[in-house]
Amino acid sequence: MAKRKVQAKKAKRINRDLTVVNIIFSVLALVINLMMWWSIFSITRYSSFSKIVFIVINIAVLLLMLTMNYLLFMLIRTKKVKFMNTVSAMLVVFLLVGTFATYATTRINVNVNKITNTGSKNEKVETSLVVYSATGSSSITDINGLDGKTVGYVEGANDGTMALDELTAKNINATTKPYSDYITLAQALFAGEVDCAALPSNYVGLLEVNDGFTEYLDNTKAISTFDKVIKVETEVGSTKDITKDPFTILILGVDEGRSDAIMVASFNPISLNVTLSSIARDSYVPIACYSGKGSDKIGHARARNRQCTIDTIEDLLDIDIDYYFESNFNGVIEMVDALGGIVVNNPIEFVGQNASTQRGHYTVWVPAGENVPLNGEQALAFARERHKYATGDFQRQANQQQVIQAILRQMMRLRDVNKGLAMVEAAGENISTNMSVDQLISLFNYSMKKAGRYYDKASLENVFNIIGSRVTGYSDGIWNDGLQQNLYIYRLYEGAINDTHDAIIRNTDMNSKITAPKSIKWDATWEFTAPVIANEAYSGEVKIQTIPDNLPKFTTVGKLQAWAKSFGITVNVQEIGEGMEGYDANLADGTIIYQDVSAGTPAASISVINVKVIKKSAKVTACPTNSTGTYPDCVCTANTDGKTQYDKNSNSCIVPNGKEYTLTVRYTVDGGGASAPATVTQKVKEGASYSVTSPSLSGYTPDTGTVTGTMPGNNVDVTVTYKKTATATPTPSTSPTPTPTATPTATPTATPTATPTPTATPEPTATPEPTATPEPTATPESTPIVRLYTDPVVLATRNKILDKLDNMQNIL
Repeated sequence: MAKRKVQAKKAKRINRDLTVVNIIFSVLALVINLMMWWSIFSITRYSSFSKIVFIVINIAVLLLMLTMNYLLFMLIRTKKVKFMNTVSAMLVVFLLVGTFATYATTRINVNVNKITNTGSKNEKVETSLVVYSATGSSSITDINGLDGKTVGYVEGANDGTMALDELTAKNINATTKPYSDYITLAQALFAGEVDCAALPSNYVGLLEVNDGFTEYLDNTKAISTFDKVIKVETEVGSTKDITKDPFTILILGVDEGRSDAIMVASFNPISLNVTLSSIARDSYVPIACYSGKGSDKIGHARARNRQCTIDTIEDLLDIDIDYYFESNFNGVIEMVDALGGIVVNNPIEFVGQNASTQRGHYTVWVPAGENVPLNGEQALAFARERHKYATGDFQRQANQQQVIQAILRQMMRLRDVNKGLAMVEAAGENISTNMSVDQLISLFNYSMKKAGRYYDKASLENVFNIIGSRVTGYSDGIWNDGLQQNLYIYRLYEGAINDTHDAIIRNTDMNSKITAPKSIKWDATWEFTAPVIANEAYSGEVKIQTIPDNLPKFTTVGKLQAWAKSFGITVNVQEIGEGMEGYDANLADGTIIYQDVSAGTPAASISVINVKVIKKSAKVTACPTNSTGTYPDCVCTANTDGKTQYDKNSNSCIVPNGKEYTLTVRYTVDGGGASAPATVTQKVKEGASYSVTSPSLSGYTPDTGTVTGTMPGNNVDVTVTYKKTATATPTPSTSPTPTPTATPTATPTATPTATPTPTATPEPTATPEPTATPEPTATPESTPIVRLYTDPVVLATRNKILDKLDNMQNIL
């Protein structure tokens, strides 16, 4: 009996053939082993996050894999049911874990590899052959049309080399002409110096930020576009231990091949000081990769390549750039959204540019206030906007620094794994740096370590003392004789460049000299203000404008007006339309056919220039009544109504910059008991505000005190009605209000009667009948003044006072 019980306790075996099952289980186990060990190998590069955690994870995975493999071996050997159930469960769990681990590590590694650019990299470069015509329709329609023509290119640029190779491959016999930069090349194309220009395929976005270029770019056309994959060599970053040695990093925000945001940061891991210096994208400086280091806007250096920008800034500030960090506009949007948004301070509300690379897409609302939460697209609009701010590009630079600090703040508070993965993915698609993975991890660990010790957990960004500044300068222009155009530039103060250099060196050079003050005053109530790195202005550094002092020979009115504006000269324009004397159908719209000041006249001697220009859409049928001259040459007179500009389309004299309409305000009196004020008429421009105050009329009140509004595109007629002013004159026989009487010998009383009769007051001579408040003509000197009150509390108090006054009077 006992023997049977013992046998009953033996583990059940599986009697059927398990060969197929064993093979399937073995294959699954092999796959799981490979996935788990691949995951462990993949995260080895991140072991510097925490070596202890990494070792623990490795040991745990090793033990679990050994356990699974052992149980699978026992299942094959013994065919016991309990091994079958355990192995099945483990295979399912480990298969899921292994799949996720492989996916996550692969995803992270792919994106990290995209971010870290520490060597050569293949990039596709697209080049376009671009032609220009004032009418927008060039006679050159394809690359074959360049035979015998002149083609301009930028010397040393990839697109220039590709264009020359393309012309050779197509057997095009064209004359080639080198230029130092894209702006000069574009100006040469617009001025007709070359028939075609070799430019990057995104040349419109690259050049449209230059004032005055848009009208020319609208009349350009790419007759051929081709691409080539080239190997781009990136200078390897420094090998510094960035947790111990200070370093510099160049931060670039790139759009359409140009650097829209340029900041130089220096980081001292010992003092935790960070300097963040912005450089305006229009800063006119020598470009390191140009022939002879010719000057250009610093933002255009990136159109050559990234290293050109790095070298240019190193030369400008006389420093070494250890690392770079580059992001495009989409990177800002995706990173901010991955972090769940950022918080900034914004002084004004505005609707800004969306993520489109083309201008004019103003659809993103950015609210004003302190600690304003922004999503990705709002953050981008906030970082790009300059026109809505009084300080323009200076405020934009400050906003860009705010966005960077806000992103760092959110990253330091990041605890969500999913947000972390999304952040890495966003960075991988849009960010590039030459920091190594080990350096990035070391910097992250170091920051987290310092943040963990910081006392204010709600403001972890204050762990680092970030000092923001900008390299200051002043607005200027570069004159182009070919286009007769003044190109806007920003000249940097030498003093600002030197001060920025000194600040970076003080922060990064541990052996730099410290100049201590000879004496210092201190007070407990003193509020310390940190000094700025660069002053707003430096005396004696402003250069003379490069606009020619003598009036050039202009062909279009737009160029003349731009030149005249620089010298404060007024330009009066008379448009010559079809049918008018001097009109030439072969000339382009806006062409100057006459000017009363000769070319070469010194600007200092000119105050007004009168010109006649071709106006294609203009056609006159008759002269308007308020003009001088005889058809077809009409000139508006300076009338009191302000109509001094002649409009050919309506054949009328109008107010410049706006059409006028008539505002009429009529006045009527209800019942006709008085004469109504005279009707008021005004001439008001469309869109302008108007305000007319209704005149006063004795005994009458207007239903509208002031007529206000904004003038629409039509005449406005308003009627104001005066109504008789209502007066309330109480009579003694109907008034329910007590009528007080006052006598010099008795206590004043306020007894309501049907017809109040004064008892102690002499009969009024001026008023034959008593009223609610009798006004005697001869009142004894001691008679107290009595006023009517209806509030019970006030009335009771008043009576007590009067009683006391009366008693005092009796005593006297």
